[in-house]
Amino acid sequence: MSQLLIQQLKVATHIGVHAWEKRILQTVLIDIDLAYDFSNCNDCLDNTLDYALLCEKVTHFVENHQFDLIESLAHALLEYVCTTFALTRVEIRLTKPHAIRNARGITVVVRR
Repeated sequence: MSQLLIQQLKVATHIGVHAWEKRILQTVLIDIDLAYDFSNCNDCLDNTLDYALLCEKVTHFVENHQFDLIESLAHALLEYVCTTFALTRVEIRLTKPHAIRNARGITVVVRR
């Protein structure tokens, strides 16, 4: 089994518990770490995981769903990725930059 890591996919979404947060778009950063068997890809996109499509679908999902908590978004995204791409070993790290003062960001990690 091999590993694929998508790093810091930037997506704008409505997220937060405060009324002002719900009105504005905020950027979240998404890392996706997954196990996949690349041994049969034979240098052909049809025989492997299309990570451009994965990023496109993840972006669409996050842009079109609204959550109060990054924890809720991370769990929903994990379920979506595992189901949509029939994956069994996935870790998602979702970061909300500048969520609190004096911190670069807050990150939630979920895995299956």
